[in-house]
Amino acid sequence: MGETMDVQLALISSVILPFVGSFITSILHKAPYKAKAYLAAFFAFLTFLVSSWATILILQLGPVAIEAGFLKARGIDIGLLLYGDALSALFVAIAGFFGFLAILYSVADMAHEPGGHARFFALMLLFQGSMIGLFLAGNLLLLFVFWELVGLCSYGLIGFYLSKAESARASMKALMITHACGVGIILGILALLAQGQVSLDLPNLTSAAPLLALAAAMPLFLVASMAKSVQLPVHTWLPDATVAPSAVTAFLHAAAMVKAGVYLMARSAQLVVFTPLKAPLDLAMATVGAITLTVCSAGAWLQDDIKRLLAYHTAAQIGYMFLGLGIGTAVGIAGALFHFFNHAIFKGLLFLGAGCLIYAAGTKKLSEMGGLARNMPVTAACMIIGGLALAGVPPFNGFASKLLIYEGALQRALAEGGLIGGVYAVYCALALFGSAITLASVLKMLHSAFFGLRPSRLEGVREVPLTMQIPLIILAALCIILGVAPRLLLDTLINPAVTLIVRAGAPSYLLLGFATPIGFYEALILALIISISLLIGYAIYKASFKPVTVATDATMPFTGGEVEEPYLSLERARIGPGPFYLNFASAIAPLYAFMKRGGIDLAYIGLARLVEARALTIAGIAFLSLTGALAMGLLTPVLYVGTVMMLIGALVAARHRDLKSLLIAAVIVQLGDVVMELGAAEVAKGVEEYVHCLAGGLAHLVNIVPAALAMLLCIAAVASRAGSTRLDAIRGLAGRMPITTLAFIASGLALACIPPFNTWWSEYQLYVVLAEMGRWDLVVIVAFSTVTLLAAVVKGFNRVFTGEVGPSAEKITEATGLAAVALILVALCALLGMIPDPLFNWAWMLAESLARWWM
Repeated sequence: MGETMDVQLALISSVILPFVGSFITSILHKAPYKAKAYLAAFFAFLTFLVSSWATILILQLGPVAIEAGFLKARGIDIGLLLYGDALSALFVAIAGFFGFLAILYSVADMAHEPGGHARFFALMLLFQGSMIGLFLAGNLLLLFVFWELVGLCSYGLIGFYLSKAESARASMKALMITHACGVGIILGILALLAQGQVSLDLPNLTSAAPLLALAAAMPLFLVASMAKSVQLPVHTWLPDATVAPSAVTAFLHAAAMVKAGVYLMARSAQLVVFTPLKAPLDLAMATVGAITLTVCSAGAWLQDDIKRLLAYHTAAQIGYMFLGLGIGTAVGIAGALFHFFNHAIFKGLLFLGAGCLIYAAGTKKLSEMGGLARNMPVTAACMIIGGLALAGVPPFNGFASKLLIYEGALQRALAEGGLIGGVYAVYCALALFGSAITLASVLKMLHSAFFGLRPSRLEGVREVPLTMQIPLIILAALCIILGVAPRLLLDTLINPAVTLIVRAGAPSYLLLGFATPIGFYEALILALIISISLLIGYAIYKASFKPVTVATDATMPFTGGEVEEPYLSLERARIGPGPFYLNFASAIAPLYAFMKRGGIDLAYIGLARLVEARALTIAGIAFLSLTGALAMGLLTPVLYVGTVMMLIGALVAARHRDLKSLLIAAVIVQLGDVVMELGAAEVAKGVEEYVHCLAGGLAHLVNIVPAALAMLLCIAAVASRAGSTRLDAIRGLAGRMPITTLAFIASGLALACIPPFNTWWSEYQLYVVLAEMGRWDLVVIVAFSTVTLLAAVVKGFNRVFTGEVGPSAEKITEATGLAAVALILVALCALLGMIPDPLFNWAWMLAESLARWWM
């Protein structure tokens, strides 16, 4: 009993501690920088300790579940609040560990930033807690809530530089792609509920999910995972997200956030392991991974921006994880999970190292660096180790995990035979080819940054501060340790998770490395051979420096008139980054030209512009179509009115040029939600369903009031200070009106029904009712309307509050009274989102009373 209490306390503390730290840091925005930075590092360290404790206890005691003491109202009914098993433990361990290292690194890295420190550290801690919450969520609904909260943190951190237009564009792009595809999780949940799945608690799904429901949910989960884990073709937000501070790109976009999709697909593989769906899901994951690792490895080679180069490699390396999960054997899944852990180590190291280079050199372009190894020996040594690990060069950790994936693919190919076996063999070849391309781009990166001629402006560059070096050294050491002794991790963290997924024995690892049915890897012996070879090579190199006597009448080399010595100086003969990839770029000219023109973004941008430019035309077509459905009896009059309000309101919002019109359109959309709930009640098949519809509508009507009032007050504050609410008249208000800025974006997210705000729970009721009615057409309309409204909200926010401060905004000050009231209202929205039970209990009681009166 005592041990169970310990592990439950550890799980709860792992989630709560970073949230508490985030809140405290945010309210200390006027404190000295070091106080905020070290306070955040302290909470991150506590979270790391507690999450490590939780991981150890889970592995010792087995799965642990914590019942929800709230979120029990009808229509929500969450059974398990938190659930920890071997798979959760693996992901929680890396989120806690790397969260601490990233924030420790930020202590020195963010010191040179002029402002925004409290916001940065609060968001980093909030992100750490959200990631741990996602991995420990005991229910699919809670998993989705944390999934969206992670996306919101990413949005805030990518857009950290509020005055830079590229930051605003990148943050909006990341949010919209991940949220739009993330709707797939909700649609998958609805598919499960519509097919009779009563409980969404993870253990119940594993044991009793209906086959037809799983068949509908798995493709939707895959789409959501592809966007979050940057798989082709929804990977394009990640390279742009490198405008964020270096610790953000390391933590969010290498170690943690982009692994959320890997976690969801690992859970999905666990759900279908003994069903006919296993083979098609395996093939789908493997195909996505193989294509992504090939294309993105090639794309990385073409980059001159060091962070974009690493971002493409992030997508490629996660492709290896999808491939490993798709292999479906114990060896392949072990390789995928081992590579997940290893990638967090070496890619986090490389992103932090890139941050050190940018910190010291003041540029992200490899063509503007060079010769920095002498100035920054610690950074250079650590990045060389990380780069070789990324490329899968033995004896580093990246090779150990990739080898398992190669061998797993061959094992599956031999077991399947025929066409499918040939496909897996081709995927193995592509994985090897991807590693070769990766090595080439790593050599380009290392050579361009650390070797050759050093530009004159970088002569005075020095090594970065110690708090930035420590994370690099720790991660570099882990790259070596886990490569030389991979069983340290395989036996403790990986094998239990593999057993959980395949529900069979995990691979047996022999010797000091590991052995599989295909081959073996004797890590320590290989490391010794490589070390001895390097020592011999170094001895030969040193021997070459001994002076050589040259006869005075010896013929000197022809130098074309050059008389300066030495005749062949390596410093003067430095090769830039261009020759490393120009021939390759010529070989893949179509891909290179496509990327230069904008790549897949052309389709996304074109679609967004089409919706915005032709919104009224689309609205007219939608109106005529819905009117036709009404005439044919496919919609009741009330459902028709609600659907028209939601769809037309969202399309009008997409064209808004004024904050006032945005608010009006948003309120129309949400009132349309209420009307649709009432319309669904009209066609309800029983009293329970009728009451459910009515309660959802009542709850949503109450929920939208504080959100709409908060946005109204924010718009009034902007109008009173800036004299206008038009998007083309004002910009850059975030630095002048910070409280209004926070209240506006929070109220906008609430009106767009984004978790964890209150409106999400009441809109979810509409989704459930429509799915149970079998009206998937209306479910899609509701989803499209909310995604479009979110895009409109973010567009308005970016235009008015981000970017450089315009001349007219220089003297603007905060409207403190209006902003404070708006902030209180959005805090109420957040509180009702976290604890919706009182409102929903009231709504159900009132709905039952009204039902008795009307029926």
